[in-house]
Amino acid sequence: MEILYNFIVDNCRQYDNIFSQYILVVASVTACIGDRLGLRNPRMTGFGISNRDTFRTACEWSSGAIVGSRFVTLLDEHEGNAEEAVLALKHDLGLS
Repeated sequence: MEILYNFIVDNCRQYDNIFSQYILVVASVTACIGDRLGLRNPRMTGFGISNRDTFRTACEWSSGAIVGSRFVTLLDEHEGNAEEAVLALKHDLGLS
């Protein structure tokens, strides 16, 4: 686990020096590294963010959450109506 942790830390720091917006990290990585890296860019957690609990947990451990596949699923369920899909997503995440 220490080797994986060092790999993650080294890569996050390297990306932090290259990029200027945010760093997308997988939810399990976010929980592992927390705020210990002192990065200049915010960490955004993605992958597996689909409901109120996963959204809140991601936001606790990082600067925010990126919801991707859940939105695409809702877009399909609402037959391409983006406004309805956004409203449904906000409801799922506890934001409405």
